[in-house]
Amino acid sequence: MDSSRDILLVPIRHGTTSATGYGLSGPAVQLAADSRVILSSVLVICRRVLDVVRLDQSKGLLTAKLKRSGWNDEFMLKLLSQMR
Repeated sequence: MDSSRDILLVPIRHGTTSATGYGLSGPAVQLAADSRVILSSVLVICRRVLDVVRLDQSKGLLTAKLKRSGWNDEFMLKLLSQMR
């Protein structure tokens, strides 16, 4: 295992707040920061996907449209062609 990727848990001093009571130290701090950036990017992409699916005027639930776009390439192309 690569030691630069190991997550070290260190007890936080009394008086600080944390959900678990442990903080990250060493390279894990940078890894956590990178994870937050990636998560925010994924959330933006998910939001754009929902916006595109909501533009579709066909009847049906949002979840059904999402599943249909995953299984049906023609439907996905139809949704993507509606993008501005």
